[in-house]
Amino acid sequence: MSGLPLHPAIVHIPLVLALLGPPLALGLLWAISRGRLGPRSFAIAVALQAVVVGTGLVALSSGEEDEERVEELVAESAIESHEEAAELFVWVSAATLVLGATALFLRDRPARAAMVAAAVVGVAAALLGVRTGHAGGTLVYVHDAGAAHASRAGVGGTAEGGRTSEATLGSGQDGDDDDDDDDDDDDD
Repeated sequence: MSGLPLHPAIVHIPLVLALLGPPLALGLLWAISRGRLGPRSFAIAVALQAVVVGTGLVALSSGEEDEERVEELVAESAIESHEEAAELFVWVSAATLVLGATALFLRDRPARAAMVAAAVVGVAAALLGVRTGHAGGTLVYVHDAGAAHASRAGVGGTAEGGRTSEATLGSGQDGDDDDDDDDDDDDD
């Protein structure tokens, strides 16, 4: 995949689906309680949650693969904060999956109670997903963790990791903020 790491490509899937899960579960629960859908239709929410957990596990694994490379640039405490948030997100998402799947094997009130519990725990999972995404965004945009992969992806133009720094641009090295009159507007 053009030299880019898997982690940033995969992490958005569980986060977005975790945000969609609770409204879907509540909508299905409403339709089931009104008799517009059968109780087995809750399997749609369960399937979505299975994708959240599966892609969350892939994101965790790929994040662990990237950790060593990023640790060269970012304090371990910031990485650990993101990793712990991600682990909790996946665990709570898995609990949501178990509650939803349990509802499919129950009937009447116990089934509805399990559906409501799955929706409520799903909200908690979604909030944890937001927290995890924020911690990841902080790594990239505050701590510049993406620079660990810049030269691997062929980004930028310097030999020091593929990035052109402001110091390099300000030093007259082709940053064109100097007065060497190398532009192409000849007034002769």
